[in-house]
Amino acid sequence: MRVARFALCIITLLWSVSLSIIAMPPHRAHFVKTADGIIVFPEAALAGNTRQVKLQVIKDNIIRVLASPFEKMDSTASLVTVYTGSSNTYWEVQESKDHIVLKTNRLVATVSVHTGAVLFSDKNGKPILQERAMNGRSFEPAVFDGEQLYHIRQTFETTADDAIYGLGQHQDDVMNYRNQQVTLFQNNTEVAVPFLVSNKNYGILWDNYSISRVGDIRPYQPLSTLKLFSKHQE
Repeated sequence: MRVARFALCIITLLWSVSLSIIAMPPHRAHFVKTADGIIVFPEAALAGNTRQVKLQVIKDNIIRVLASPFEKMDSTASLVTVYTGSSNTYWEVQESKDHIVLKTNRLVATVSVHTGAVLFSDKNGKPILQERAMNGRSFEPAVFDGEQLYHIRQTFETTADDAIYGLGQHQDDVMNYRNQQVTLFQNNTEVAVPFLVSNKNYGILWDNYSISRVGDIRPYQPLSTLKLFSKHQE
């Protein structure tokens, strides 16, 4: 079975399409606390068909994030990296009407209970990276080779002074991918490394096994958006 998996290292986040193991509680709570983090249950109609968002504390500066359009989430291991959580990593959870906040000694992850959008900030509250508050991600059903799969989209809001580097070896003579787009695939002269790093000292690992497109779009100022998009995921 192919698994669509989107990781984000922010500090490291991971979005994953999965099928089994962790089930949504029957009373439809906003979230549940797990041994190593939380699972938030947003409103699918407001969350791009997302039904679960899981945050897993790996280290003080690493939070793994998984998202699923299903009511059950698989714990399938990543094929990109090995996550080894530390039992002595401190974290706590705070709940309000509209948000669930997960804190470590170095990171604060604030999740909307309505849309599942995540905002990352440092321990002093300074924003590091945020998903677009509305329509920031989507799971769009699709059929490929007769299989029921998904188109997956993830969008982040950035600022004018954000520079984006990495993503592998490409033939387009680009180092800073602001205002640029690149397709991630393996070829004779193309080496896709689905990891980008910002001059603001965060990174994003796109833990995804399909051809993907990373692009910067600027619908308005001063914020622009960094979009990651993959097709044909199960």
